[in-house]
Amino acid sequence: MTLPVALVTGGTRGIGAAVVKALLPTHRVCFTGRDVTKVQEQQEAHLGTGHETLGVVCNVRETDQVTRLVEEVKAYGALDLVVHCAGITRNALLLRSNDQLVQEVMDTNLHGSIRVTRGILPLLLRQRKGSIIHVASVAGPFMGQSGLSIYGASKAGLIGLTTCLAKEVGRSGVRVNCLCPGYIHTDMTLDMSPDMVRDLTSRIPLGRFGEAQEVAQAVLYLHQAQYMTGQTLVLDGGLST
Repeated sequence: MTLPVALVTGGTRGIGAAVVKALLPTHRVCFTGRDVTKVQEQQEAHLGTGHETLGVVCNVRETDQVTRLVEEVKAYGALDLVVHCAGITRNALLLRSNDQLVQEVMDTNLHGSIRVTRGILPLLLRQRKGSIIHVASVAGPFMGQSGLSIYGASKAGLIGLTTCLAKEVGRSGVRVNCLCPGYIHTDMTLDMSPDMVRDLTSRIPLGRFGEAQEVAQAVLYLHQAQYMTGQTLVLDGGLST
């Protein structure tokens, strides 16, 4: 039996890579990354495992690259799931930011998801089934943090996109949900000082950072929850409560 296709943007590192791994038993996974070498390494890592993947070099900020990605997905097979993991963070106080920084963050985190979904959505609507999952963050929508005004705004935008798009496509059998992780052990947290990690950990009721694999399990849940759409699931160890 041919497995359905899942598309994971930003699938070469961190949460995205964990999502790719979690989906392999049930899907043929098409994943994207901006770095050619990392895409190749991820592709090679799955060779000989019995699982099928397709790595595509794609910067979600570039319309022509997204158009090419959509064509690759069309040729790959019946699309079942889209997980938007592509994202960046740039720490900067609002007064010290500039238009270039704002555009880079917004165009990757929010506009990139819109761009990919707009291209992929006709495939799901024709099938009258499938799900879209946006990986956002608790930073911004559920808790404030100095230096993350622009990042938080981009992630809050994903929640608005989720609730409105769910209304638009629900009658066609397509579900849209959002996942908001807290602090997760990824390359984005490697630069934190030990003092910062201790301080942040002390604020988390569960007393630890989350793992990328735990976020991936939440993605699987959202995809399997057939009666859930337009919802946002928080996964932060109690940080935002």
